[in-house]
Amino acid sequence: MLYVSDKKQINNNSEYSDFTKAIDVPNRNVNYNVSFDYDIGSTEKVSLVYQLSTVKDSLLLWQSMTLSPKENTFQAHLKLPWQSITDSTLVFKSYLLNETKGKLMFKNLDILIYGE
Repeated sequence: MLYVSDKKQINNNSEYSDFTKAIDVPNRNVNYNVSFDYDIGSTEKVSLVYQLSTVKDSLLLWQSMTLSPKENTFQAHLKLPWQSITDSTLVFKSYLLNETKGKLMFKNLDILIYGE
Protein backbone atom coordinates (compact mmCIF):
# COMPACT_ATOMS: atom_id res chain seq x y z
CA MET A 1 0.00 0.00 0.00
CA LEU A 2 1.41 3.38 -1.00
CA TYR A 3 -1.12 5.79 0.52
CA VAL A 4 -4.25 5.77 2.65
CA SER A 5 -6.05 9.04 3.29
CA ASP A 6 -6.22 10.41 6.80
CA LYS A 7 -8.35 13.36 5.71
CA LYS A 8 -12.07 12.70 6.17
CA GLN A 9 -13.65 16.05 5.29
CA ILE A 10 -13.13 19.16 3.16
CA ASN A 11 -15.30 22.20 3.76
CA ASN A 12 -14.17 25.43 2.09
CA ASN A 13 -14.44 27.69 -0.94
CA SER A 14 -10.81 27.61 -2.13
CA GLU A 15 -9.98 27.25 -5.80
CA TYR A 16 -7.65 24.30 -5.02
CA SER A 17 -8.06 21.73 -2.23
CA ASP A 18 -5.58 18.88 -1.90
CA PHE A 19 -6.96 15.36 -1.86
CA THR A 20 -3.45 13.95 -1.64
CA LYS A 21 -0.21 15.80 -1.16
CA ALA A 22 2.51 15.00 -3.67
CA ILE A 23 3.57 11.42 -2.96
CA ASP A 24 6.26 9.26 -4.53
CA VAL A 25 4.99 6.22 -6.42
CA PRO A 26 6.92 3.59 -8.38
CA ASN A 27 6.89 3.80 -12.16
CA ARG A 28 4.64 0.79 -12.66
CA ASN A 29 0.89 0.27 -12.82
CA VAL A 30 -0.63 1.98 -9.79
CA ASN A 31 -4.28 1.95 -8.67
CA TYR A 32 -6.08 5.04 -7.38
CA ASN A 33 -9.34 4.35 -5.57
CA VAL A 34 -11.36 7.33 -4.43
CA SER A 35 -14.86 7.76 -3.02
CA PHE A 36 -16.65 10.52 -1.14
CA ASP A 37 -19.97 12.20 -0.47
CA TYR A 38 -20.35 15.80 -1.55
CA ASP A 39 -22.64 18.79 -1.72
CA ILE A 40 -22.02 21.55 -4.26
CA GLY A 41 -24.33 24.27 -5.51
CA SER A 42 -26.15 23.88 -8.82
CA THR A 43 -24.01 26.56 -10.49
CA GLU A 44 -20.66 25.34 -9.20
CA LYS A 45 -18.03 23.89 -11.52
CA VAL A 46 -15.89 21.43 -9.56
CA SER A 47 -13.50 18.77 -10.87
CA LEU A 48 -11.40 16.06 -9.29
CA VAL A 49 -7.93 16.26 -10.86
CA TYR A 50 -5.09 13.75 -10.65
CA GLN A 51 -1.65 13.87 -12.16
CA LEU A 52 1.65 12.06 -12.49
CA SER A 53 4.90 13.92 -12.90
CA THR A 54 8.61 13.24 -12.73
CA VAL A 55 10.53 13.98 -9.56
CA LYS A 56 11.84 17.08 -11.38
CA ASP A 57 8.19 18.23 -11.90
CA SER A 58 7.73 17.44 -15.60
CA LEU A 59 4.06 16.62 -16.12
CA LEU A 60 3.44 13.15 -17.61
CA LEU A 61 -0.29 12.60 -17.10
CA TRP A 62 -3.13 14.94 -16.14
CA GLN A 63 -6.79 13.93 -15.98
CA SER A 64 -9.91 15.58 -14.58
CA MET A 65 -13.43 14.42 -13.85
CA THR A 66 -16.23 16.97 -13.47
CA LEU A 67 -18.54 16.43 -10.50
CA SER A 68 -22.26 16.74 -11.16
CA PRO A 69 -24.26 19.07 -8.89
CA LYS A 70 -27.18 16.64 -9.37
CA GLU A 71 -25.29 13.84 -7.60
CA ASN A 72 -24.06 13.59 -4.03
CA THR A 73 -21.65 10.63 -4.15
CA PHE A 74 -18.60 9.87 -6.23
CA GLN A 75 -16.59 6.67 -6.64
CA ALA A 76 -13.82 5.76 -9.06
CA HIS A 77 -11.23 3.04 -9.47
CA LEU A 78 -8.48 4.24 -11.81
CA LYS A 79 -5.41 2.50 -13.11
CA LEU A 80 -2.47 4.81 -13.60
CA PRO A 81 -0.33 3.20 -16.31
CA TRP A 82 3.38 2.62 -16.31
CA GLN A 83 5.13 5.54 -18.02
CA SER A 84 7.56 4.90 -20.84
CA ILE A 85 10.48 6.77 -19.27
CA THR A 86 13.60 5.67 -17.40
CA ASP A 87 12.59 7.22 -14.04
CA SER A 88 11.84 4.54 -11.45
CA THR A 89 9.96 6.95 -9.16
CA LEU A 90 7.14 9.33 -10.12
CA VAL A 91 5.09 11.83 -8.14
CA PHE A 92 1.31 11.49 -7.81
CA LYS A 93 -1.03 14.24 -6.68
CA SER A 94 -4.80 14.71 -6.65
CA TYR A 95 -6.88 17.77 -5.81
CA LEU A 96 -10.23 19.48 -6.24
CA LEU A 97 -10.41 22.32 -8.75
CA ASN A 98 -13.21 24.68 -7.72
CA GLU A 99 -13.34 27.05 -10.71
CA THR A 100 -16.24 29.14 -9.39
CA LYS A 101 -14.84 29.21 -5.82
CA GLY A 102 -18.26 28.35 -4.38
CA LYS A 103 -18.80 26.66 -1.03
CA LEU A 104 -17.88 22.96 -1.07
CA MET A 105 -18.59 20.22 1.41
CA PHE A 106 -16.94 16.82 1.00
CA LYS A 107 -17.13 14.10 3.63
CA ASN A 108 -16.47 10.39 4.08
CA LEU A 109 -13.33 10.69 1.96
CA ASP A 110 -11.78 7.33 1.21
CA ILE A 111 -8.58 7.41 -0.83
CA LEU A 112 -6.32 4.43 -1.43
CA ILE A 113 -3.28 4.22 -3.71
CA TYR A 114 -1.54 0.90 -4.23
CA GLY A 115 0.62 -0.95 -6.74
CA GLU A 116 -0.21 -4.17 -8.53
